[in-house]
Amino acid sequence: DIFLIVYSITDRISFKGARSYYERALRVKDTDVVYGVLVGNKCDLANERRVPFEEGKQLASELGFEFFETSARTRVNVEETFVELTRAYF
Repeated sequence: DIFLIVYSITDRISFKGARSYYERALRVKDTDVVYGVLVGNKCDLANERRVPFEEGKQLASELGFEFFETSARTRVNVEETFVELTRAYF
């Protein structure tokens, strides 16, 4: 199993929730490690950014996840995220 954990770069609370989702995945899978990709969405709203890129990258590193910032609206890095998800884990 692989996980895609998404937060909004414009919402600090959603970023804090990302770690909670990771921990929940560990409990549900009853394991010490899960694999996946951490995604900071809404990179098209950089002027409203509340979570620095470096902070997202650091959390991904701590979780052992790959990291992308994306924009669902403009499709920035959306395809790349799913390509990495499948490449790295299948």
